[in-house]
Amino acid sequence: MKRVLLAACAVAALAAAPAAAQQKTIKVGFVSTFSGPVAAIGNDMRNSFELALDHLGRKLGGLPVEVIYEDDQLKPEIGKQKTEKLIQADKVDFMVGYIWSNVLLASLKPLVDSKTFTVITNALLEQ
Repeated sequence: MKRVLLAACAVAALAAAPAAAQQKTIKVGFVSTFSGPVAAIGNDMRNSFELALDHLGRKLGGLPVEVIYEDDQLKPEIGKQKTEKLIQADKVDFMVGYIWSNVLLASLKPLVDSKTFTVITNALLEQ
């Protein structure tokens, strides 16, 4: 899991290089399950992501990182709402954290339509 998250951070850092000239902070939206019986997985992912950022000096591509965490509550409609909020209101540069395929599939259209760079670490896309 740590290797996947470190790889995701590395990919995000490389992708952020062109944005460096335009932005002072990289915003990452993190949608995962942080409540209910399966919250342990989401909390472990959040802790791993935070640990990776700490090891990178809380920077990607030399720029400071702001992470906005949202709880999908294991509900596709909530996950989609949180995804739309992060893209439209918070204007995140990247999206990460999806655990469950049903939540990701509900959130897929806003992600694709907005062309938001997304790293999927656990959920599978099957149609």
